[in-house]
This record gives sequence, structure tokens and C-alpha cells, in this order.
Amino acid sequence: MSSDKSERLQRSINPNPEAVSDPLFECSPFFDPRDLLQVRYEMIRSHTKDTTLAAVAARYGMSVPTCVRVKRAFRAGGLQALIPERRGPRGPRKITPEILEFAENCRALPDAVSVRKLAEMIRERFDITIHYSSLHRALLKKTPKRADDPLRDSQDTHRYDRWRQRWLSGQHSQAISILCHHGLALALVLTAPMPSTCAPSEPAPIAPSAPLLRQASSMSCHLIHSLRIAYARTLIP
Repeated sequence: MSSDKSERLQRSINPNPEAVSDPLFECSPFFDPRDLLQVRYEMIRSHTKDTTLAAVAARYGMSVPTCVRVKRAFRAGGLQALIPERRGPRGPRKITPEILEFAENCRALPDAVSVRKLAEMIRERFDITIHYSSLHRALLKKTPKRADDPLRDSQDTHRYDRWRQRWLSGQHSQAISILCHHGLALALVLTAPMPSTCAPSEPAPIAPSAPLLRQASSMSCHLIHSLRIAYARTLIP
């Protein structure tokens, strides 16, 4: 197992790979004890009615409370929820809830001001300098986001289960090669299926307005998908 893979695992690297004693993770390029995302999901798979959580936790080098948190996170957000979050401070520290509330109130007025002007107003009122780009990002984070797609979470799990079954049966594929060399998290990203909105379709007659934009958007999706596949191929030694 190369040190290059350890660098690519980044946030998904297991700090205690030597504690994993499950037989699947012994000298296998597919089952890598350094891949924390894979170790956590294999732990979830292993916990059945016939096994105790304490025994499973010991086999995967985790504590029982950690296993409980991992299982709860998986139920809520799928495989992606098993990747540890970044540590350290997040977001601009200068933008307090009071400043953010002031900014949102100003933006809600009939004569809405620009973000640049809003940064000047904050400097005058609170005697603090905030770059307009930081303020813009903070305001965007307050915008309601679309809920996580449960279908996507399910697809990630099914894809890994399919790769796992193929590996155990002696089969290989491009996706399996990417997983072996770059980890589960990156493999899921690089092999993600094309969104349904970008799926190939029969050529439609070109109309002189909005359809042109839709066609351009579809072409962009195809290009991005093709570039992602091409990049994935370069990762395989």
C-alpha cells in the first residue's frame, strides 16, 4: 500500500489502521484499513443481529460510542456522512449573528443595497471592516439549501456493495482500480453517474430563445462528465 494513497485519502484517513483486525483488511488492495470511510461502512455491514456491537467495535478498532455515532450518521446521511468533518474554525469570525441579522434586514428592504455598499454600512455602524466577498459567502450560507438527496446516498451505497461483490468474486473494473489506488471517497466522486437532467436524449429542434440555453447547459453537463471520466482513467497506474 503506497504512501501516495495516504496523501490522497486526506480527511478520510484512519488514524489507527493497525487496530483493524477484521480478516478482510489483511493484505488486501481493496479493503484498506487506512480508508476510514470504508472501515466505518464495513463495520456497519458487520453489525447484525447475531453479533454484539462491542465485538464489532473491537474488530474495527473503534469504541462502542463511536460505532453508535457512525451508525446514526449513516442512517441520516448515507456514506458521505461517514467522512469526518474538517477541524478548526469555520466561516468568517468577524461576522457575528448580530451583524448577519443587520445585513439580512438591509437586503430585505425595497431599495436593496449591493454587498459592497452593505460592507461599508457595517463598517460605519459596527466599526469593523469585513471584505464584501466574505460577507457575500456568509449571506449565501444563510440561504435555505436543498435537502440531501436520499436517492444519491442510496446509489453510493449500492455502487460500493456492487464493487465489493465483484472483488470478492475475483472480478475487476475501472471503478475498483480507482478505489484501490485512491480510496472509497474519491472513487464515489469520480464514478458518479451522470445526473438525469444531463442524460443523453434525442436531438431536439433548436428554438430561438430559452431552448438554446437548455441545450448549452446539457452540452456543458456532457463535457464535465467526459472530463471527469478522462481524469479517472489517468488515475489508474
